[in-house]
Amino acid sequence: MLTISKNLSQNLKMWELTQKFNNIRITEGSQITKGDGFCRNYCVLLKISKKLLSKFFKVLRQVLIWRTQAEQ
Repeated sequence: MLTISKNLSQNLKMWELTQKFNNIRITEGSQITKGDGFCRNYCVLLKISKKLLSKFFKVLRQVLIWRTQAEQ
């Protein structure tokens, strides 16, 4: 009876350690996923901002050209 009780307590400890390990792994995995999502969103925003900036400077250039021509 004593060996059964000892085995059960050891198995319970192993079960608890396994659960803790799995919880840590799941938490780390979800944080990696969050990080990947953040990087992906950042890259998309960077591409959009580059396109918008180039369009903005094209329009600004045209306005400045038009303005200098109007002054002459």
